[in-house]
Amino acid sequence: MSTTPIAIVTGANRGIGRQVTADLAARGFIVIAGARDPAAITPHAQVIPVRLDVNSDDDARAVAELAQSRGGCDLLVNNAGIFPRRHDGGHSESALDVEIAQMRDAFETNTLGPLRLTQALQGALRARRGAVVNVSSGMGQLTEMGGGSLPYRTSKTALHAVTIGCARAFGGNGVVVNAVCPGWVRTDMGGEEAPRALAQGSASVVAAAFLDKAKDDRPTGRLYRDGAQLPW
Repeated sequence: MSTTPIAIVTGANRGIGRQVTADLAARGFIVIAGARDPAAITPHAQVIPVRLDVNSDDDARAVAELAQSRGGCDLLVNNAGIFPRRHDGGHSESALDVEIAQMRDAFETNTLGPLRLTQALQGALRARRGAVVNVSSGMGQLTEMGGGSLPYRTSKTALHAVTIGCARAFGGNGVVVNAVCPGWVRTDMGGEEAPRALAQGSASVVAAAFLDKAKDDRPTGRLYRDGAQLPW
């Protein structure tokens, strides 16, 4: 069995996911880089592009089988996410005029997608005492909750609940599950006005994967940015 660490990154074809893939590969990981269009990911010795739609049970099972064939999974980065917009292109809707279809789409990808992958990979994660990092957002913090962009906000709030639930289910002494707010990052979703570079957002995500890794009681069920714990 190979001792080379194995990571799985969803949404690895662009933005933070692509940068996290590159940064983990540079750290010596073999990265199973998932995207709905794997042809958009450049393969090399450390990166294995795979088709991975986080809404697909079949894709989740296939990735889990691939990880198991390589001895397990050291790190799952649930990065894939969407920011649903109204049919007219807007996204500042309140709870009183939000389209239910937007809510459903946001929860399917941003909340249920990470849960689906974590469930599918639980055996592979236990085999390596792995870590799960859910890429979230400060927009999902109850302490920062505003009135607009309700589908995205609430799907990330629900992801926080999933993070805590999975952390408790794993028990804390083996697999750890944490969420990360990488900040407002210049990506297709974040826009050019965002103050943080891709490298900063990726570094925040990667830092959460290595929190007290040598300890038996590693932190779990928490929210971080740049290695510092944030309130839910």
